[in-house]
Amino acid sequence: MSLKHWLRDIAVGNRRVAERRQLRGFAATYDTGSEIRQSIIHDISATGIFLETSDRWEPQASVPLTLHRIASPSAETAAPLVNLKARVVRCTEDGVAFAFEMPSDVDRLLWINLVDSATYESESDDIVAPFKMAKALAFLTHICAPHGTHVRQRVRANLTGQRLWNTVEIALQAENHLAAWPDGGDELCDPSLALRILEEGSWTEDESMMHDWAGLLATACSSGKNDAASWTFVEIFGQLTPTHVRILFEACRRGTKYLAPDGQLTSRPLTANSDDVMHFSDTRDLLRVARSLQHLYELGLIEERVKSSMLLPVEGVGMTPTNLGLQLFALCNGHCGPLESFYGVKRAAELTSAR
Repeated sequence: MSLKHWLRDIAVGNRRVAERRQLRGFAATYDTGSEIRQSIIHDISATGIFLETSDRWEPQASVPLTLHRIASPSAETAAPLVNLKARVVRCTEDGVAFAFEMPSDVDRLLWINLVDSATYESESDDIVAPFKMAKALAFLTHICAPHGTHVRQRVRANLTGQRLWNTVEIALQAENHLAAWPDGGDELCDPSLALRILEEGSWTEDESMMHDWAGLLATACSSGKNDAASWTFVEIFGQLTPTHVRILFEACRRGTKYLAPDGQLTSRPLTANSDDVMHFSDTRDLLRVARSLQHLYELGLIEERVKSSMLLPVEGVGMTPTNLGLQLFALCNGHCGPLESFYGVKRAAELTSAR
């Protein structure tokens, strides 16, 4: 065997065993069935964790764990966290050892490599961030199969710094959406579409916009969905700022929806006064509001054209969402079923049967 091949095999062999780290300042939260409890993490590796706890479970029991840094009493914001599934390996006098359950389509060695490589992108004393990144990359590997490796490599190569962490948040929120769907774990996404969503969404610093991009990623995974339609909504949403989104989505919430004779979900005419629009758009700039409404009209998301871009009427600002706007709002919330079910509008046949 050549020296090169020997060194390669030694390196691969060593990486099959995940390095265990002892640490302080982190905990895991879990549900005992009667209450939510928190236990100190004694040590952790890419494949398992040991908790200092008096709680006990049967061997091989599956326990969802939420890992987080123990926040100080003076902390103003909640500590970052990551949810991982684990199974009980053994119980000792000091606590319980768990093995993490590997995500779908990710073997043990790949998972170890994902966690180890993500550690270099994180602070030296952080354990939450590496697991979040590894979990997000594993999710992308799964939904973009059989091209998941390519997508994962593109994300790591093209997105760096805060854009990479924004991508992680979008992917994990999309995973949560899919977890709530019946058979959501079987859904796949066009790899090119997934990359476009992640690359566009990674630029935003607005948490609500990240939520919206996550909804678009989740709904793009629906195997029965028209990819061309998904691309259209991604292209439209990529042209919106947080101000546009706040105006449109508030209109979608407020409008009274009904099914038109052609079966299309429609909103009744909706107006607001200028002070109200400035309040929910989070800007006092009337010119910006007027231009935002005009842009939404040009994209086909609201029905009324703003006649002047310089000022708004005090009363009767038109902001009726179109069917396209209503669809976009539902998709950004991770809804992939019939549009009327998202808005709680019943069809005539359903109303008749209810009587």
